[in-house]
Amino acid sequence: MRLQTFFLATLIGCSLSVALPAQAKVESQVSSTFQAAGTALDLASSLNGKHVFVLSKGSVSIFTRDGKLEDTISVDPTFNRISVSGLDLANLEDKIFLSSEATGLVQEISYSFIVDIDVSDAPFLGMPDAPVTIAVFSDFQ
Repeated sequence: MRLQTFFLATLIGCSLSVALPAQAKVESQVSSTFQAAGTALDLASSLNGKHVFVLSKGSVSIFTRDGKLEDTISVDPTFNRISVSGLDLANLEDKIFLSSEATGLVQEISYSFIVDIDVSDAPFLGMPDAPVTIAVFSDFQ
């Protein structure tokens, strides 16, 4: 009898937990808002969260998380879906994947950001107006 009572109580408890609506509340806050170059068809975020890729007809705009436009890549205007891959820690190359419902095409685009290094105040050997500059980084502490 006790075993039947236990199972019945367990069954009632489980059914009540499923039937009752959740009482949680959600807090939200807009972190940033930015304007895409055209009508946004799709978007994706980089895995490290530093960039947002917005696909518009014929272009992919690359924004920082705070909405600064980094660059734009021209693409086939039939593409209407975007996803990204890559992970620095795993040494996986950063890539954008585009696809088109209309044509069935899928395209993979590798990308990397070019960083300018200001060496104007750095020590150097040789002529300051030499046509070629070789930068050697030897201290990685």
